[in-house]
Amino acid sequence: MSGKGIVNQSAMYHRPKSNYCYAYRQDDIRVMLRTARGDAKLVEVLYGDTYAWHRSESTTAGLQFSDAMFDYHIASISHPSNRLSYFFRVHGSDGEILNVCEDGILPDAELSGNGSTNGILFTYTYPYVSEADIHRVPEWVKDGVFYQIFPDSYRNGNLDYTNGRHSLWEHGPLERNSIKGGNLRGILDKLGYIQDLGADCIYMTPIFKAASNHKYDTADYYEIDAAFGTKEDFRALVDAAHDRGMKIILDAVFNHCGRDFAPFRDAEQVGPDSRYYDWFYINRHPFDSAELVRKEKQILQTRGGWTDIDIDPETGEAWLPYRTFGFTPQMPKLNTSNPEVAAYFLDVAEYWIREFDIDGWRLDVANEVDHAFWRAFRKRVKSIKPDCYIVGEVWRKAEPWLQGDQMDSMMNYQLMLACVELFARRRISPARFRERVSDLLVHNSWQVNETMMNLLESHDTERFLNIAGSKERLLAAFGFIFAFVGAPYLYYGSEIGMNGGMDPDNRRHMIWDREQWDLGILQQVKTLISIRKESAALRRGGFRWVEIDEQLLSFERFLDGERILVLISLAEEDLTVSLPAGYCSSRDMLSGKDIKGELTLRCDQTVYLRDQTGGEEK
Repeated sequence: MSGKGIVNQSAMYHRPKSNYCYAYRQDDIRVMLRTARGDAKLVEVLYGDTYAWHRSESTTAGLQFSDAMFDYHIASISHPSNRLSYFFRVHGSDGEILNVCEDGILPDAELSGNGSTNGILFTYTYPYVSEADIHRVPEWVKDGVFYQIFPDSYRNGNLDYTNGRHSLWEHGPLERNSIKGGNLRGILDKLGYIQDLGADCIYMTPIFKAASNHKYDTADYYEIDAAFGTKEDFRALVDAAHDRGMKIILDAVFNHCGRDFAPFRDAEQVGPDSRYYDWFYINRHPFDSAELVRKEKQILQTRGGWTDIDIDPETGEAWLPYRTFGFTPQMPKLNTSNPEVAAYFLDVAEYWIREFDIDGWRLDVANEVDHAFWRAFRKRVKSIKPDCYIVGEVWRKAEPWLQGDQMDSMMNYQLMLACVELFARRRISPARFRERVSDLLVHNSWQVNETMMNLLESHDTERFLNIAGSKERLLAAFGFIFAFVGAPYLYYGSEIGMNGGMDPDNRRHMIWDREQWDLGILQQVKTLISIRKESAALRRGGFRWVEIDEQLLSFERFLDGERILVLISLAEEDLTVSLPAGYCSSRDMLSGKDIKGELTLRCDQTVYLRDQTGGEEK
């Protein structure tokens, strides 16, 4: 708390032209003020044209989110001149009033003597809402459901699956480097299955020529790996997907390549005189990359794991002569700050859009590539296909990449981790989950939140079901992500109850024998997707938490009079709750049962209730 009153001034925070003040649309500027949790009774925003401050207006910044320490007050402002000056007036619970502005935190008396008739002198400003400065994201992503495929594991289109089985398509734990035989024709064969599920955006891990089964060690960025098929197979897949109204997203591995990439081979063989030497971060030469791969295996055996893999156990010194992804000699790091390297990979990105009309790029290890390259990447990609989706892989909060000049959104690993802690491990409470998720939401603009890939698992994580140990917990997590802000994301096989530990066990062969499917999970996933597809509020609406019971995760989605209340019980026993106004006489959209006044939920049960009053957003 401050020494002058009960309002904690040190907790107050705002920064113009950031996630605290941004243009959602040209006629919609979102401003946010952070205060200490429970500190402010009311927050107003006073705003007007910078050059006509005498006509300023005021509106309320509503308390929309709270985390463990702070409250976040948000207002949506429209101003016809597209110029905006503004400041915040904070009313403390003891009657104290403070003004948060460019000059600091000031009492009314000090503010009135500080040129308050001229908005230029003390207010925050959004100088002008230029169309080019608005973070435009692909609208189709807001309505989409993603389905991730690990191509080698999905399906072999050249095999005859009698009764869903084939002797060459075994299930169970895998060897790290085993080739399972999935290909593009196999994915093409199952577009109908994916569409029937309700998914309409397919993201595939890399398909370009490479030595491994995962293909993150790219040898040729202009060729489909022969194990997966041909360019004509890929064209057929994209065309067939588009005919069904589906999208195809490819994996861009531009942080590193494989040691078989021709420029790296040249740098390795020729040395400093190679024209490609500066395409990489080479510390010393000569070296033998094949011998380095063998050395890595020896060190792994010696150490019994990846700890200190970069240190030679015999010399105690670093042994890699060039920078890599992690400490993996098979994957030399690319120097995208080199103009030749940048030009090469911008051409790669353009090629697959122009020649095959792909719909997006997922950017591998996006946070280890320089920002200048990603800015150029966005400019090139969007100039060719404005609604092309650019989504990064950053496992932490990612504001520097999400300012509208680089990526549209991210794979939402932070949300995944929170879901694992609440639904799978039961290590946090619903209240703590709300705080963590609220913290994620306020770190991004709303258009970023609307296009996040909301996943529970991926090819880089343990299967959610493996952690949770029960399908009920998996279904509860599905109930959350299919109603949450952003695009739901399924990892292949989750919809039928596939299990698996860490890599490579999480990349097991897709099961095509229906007798081995969990049809209960499959049906619930289809129902959740169907409800989402039918509800604009779930896809594009606003979001707010609704506090009903400490053992209940509850929130509301709303848009144009449509309101849906989502309830997920985390109680160990049956939980009976009274429903809020508007939902006392309603129907569960999942079960079809009518609800009157009170509702009893079993552990892990999800309920979607639609407001039957037809009332306005509240």
